[in-house]
Amino acid sequence: MALQFVLQPGDASAQHRAAMRGVLGGVRRASALASRATAKTIQQKGAADIAASGRFGARWQQGLVVTSEPVTGFQVDNRIVIAHTLPGADNFEFGGMVRGKPLLWIPLSFADPRAKAKGYPGGLFRVERQGKPPLLLSVADKRPKFVGVRSVKIPKKWHLRDIAAQSMANDFPSHYNRFFTVKGEG
Repeated sequence: MALQFVLQPGDASAQHRAAMRGVLGGVRRASALASRATAKTIQQKGAADIAASGRFGARWQQGLVVTSEPVTGFQVDNRIVIAHTLPGADNFEFGGMVRGKPLLWIPLSFADPRAKAKGYPGGLFRVERQGKPPLLLSVADKRPKFVGVRSVKIPKKWHLRDIAAQSMANDFPSHYNRFFTVKGEG
């Protein structure tokens, strides 16, 4: 006898719809969970990159925020959003120019790097120098503490976009495959 298939229109379409619901549900779940896991990976690698790029302490590392949207539920169209809470952080990812108003007062290497010219303990006074940037000296010890410059070029120091691209290419597929399951009617 030859091979023979008998299709019952009502049965086949109901089974097909149930199977497709199981596949789509598996895709939604895997996509959402893989996005959340990849966001966590980007957060960890990004914070490590910030820490390794110079004198960026816990405040700069914790300022990196990576989320997967939507935060709850299972969707196919998830987004991973990378942001930083501290102003000026984009200069370290892209590089940039910081301009003074009219001058930026940069602490000298032997001065306290956390000190600010405005409200300096004991006070400061300005010394103009011929052909050189002005200095702010301490009233107490008469030693220079800050140099005034019109602008500073900030080089690119962070690699968050590269980390995100690598995580999407390498980590997302493995997370997706780990979370993908099909639930159908059996």
